[in-house]
Amino acid sequence: MKKIVSQLAINNGTPLFSRILPVGQINIPDYEKFKFLVNDIFNRKYYTNHGKLTQDFEDKISKKFNVKNSIAITNGTVALSIACKALELPVRCKVIVPSFTFIGTVQALTWAGLEPVFCDISSTTHTIMEKNVLPLLQKDKSIKAILGVHLWGNPCEIDKLDQIEKEYNVKVFYDAAHAIGCKYNGEHIGKFGHCAMFSLHATKILSASEGGLLCTDDDELAEKIRNIRSSYGRKKNVPVSIAINGRFSELQAAMALLSLEGFDENVLKNKARYFAYKELVKDIPGIEIINYDEKTQGNYQYIVFTLNENEFGMSRDMLVKILEAENIHARRYFLPSSHNSYPYNQMDLLKDDLVVTEQLNEKIFQLPSGQLIEKEDIEKICELLSFIQKNAQEICKVLDNSIIL
Repeated sequence: MKKIVSQLAINNGTPLFSRILPVGQINIPDYEKFKFLVNDIFNRKYYTNHGKLTQDFEDKISKKFNVKNSIAITNGTVALSIACKALELPVRCKVIVPSFTFIGTVQALTWAGLEPVFCDISSTTHTIMEKNVLPLLQKDKSIKAILGVHLWGNPCEIDKLDQIEKEYNVKVFYDAAHAIGCKYNGEHIGKFGHCAMFSLHATKILSASEGGLLCTDDDELAEKIRNIRSSYGRKKNVPVSIAINGRFSELQAAMALLSLEGFDENVLKNKARYFAYKELVKDIPGIEIINYDEKTQGNYQYIVFTLNENEFGMSRDMLVKILEAENIHARRYFLPSSHNSYPYNQMDLLKDDLVVTEQLNEKIFQLPSGQLIEKEDIEKICELLSFIQKNAQEICKVLDNSIIL
């Protein structure tokens, strides 16, 4: 462990870790089990077009999370674009969406021919709230939908958004990329809104290496989604305005099935990592971990912090650079936010006063978790954080800010 400032890797010292600690889950399944499923794929010579493994995965997901329809799609962004078309939102209509989200969320709207209306978020859950949504709806009657994001697995104000849908005749659907396995009022998050999209990317706790999932209890909407995804896997032919190749391959399904087998165990391990971080940083001035409501039965795949620069003694960006030099991948979210990203920063778009979004851009960061991170790693990371904070003034003097920032 570092004893003096000159030992920091950014100051030409030896990195604390010999390997890079990633922020993503990267839960790799047992290779022999994966090889068995791959051999089955090759023996059947059926690689895509809604094959046996894809059907098995969709069925198991629906049963596990008590949702009527689970539709596997090539990735999450394509899944959201398909959802927009299946909901039959008019081209060029406006959709409320948080700016503080992965840019692909907003780009999915653009791909579907829709216009984003950027909304601010809660300072605690980092999700959209009734108080932000209502003024936008009252200001512009051409808003036809709300795309809420269950960020970090924290649910939006679902009951309030349901009521808004009834009062304002808008359609509510969700980007639940982070929220697979999470609950709201005792029900799995995929049951709410017209539909919800889950990411099955390699960095997620339930992984297909790459993939997305649309869940809905609306059978009619589900059939539209299946027909837009491709003609394979549909239960009946229904008219849709456009279709796309959003098929889920059998190799993706093999990874997803094995990931599903280990899902509950991985959630418990994530929870242990989360509470280890929470305990170890509680006495470090300026660092605060994002809390999860136990009622949501979260998946704990994200270990997210905010940093108070005045209390900690240095900026979030400087801290991230120091940690990265120690082979600790500390990721900043979301830089830039969607409203500051091209092409949206060049467009005259209706938007909320994005005060919380702008604040979070300066102070939020994520630390490593997932299968590759042991408790001993977390202890070392937190000990290093404490060392950096206690020596922040000296570190800032020693380091050339032009290199750091």
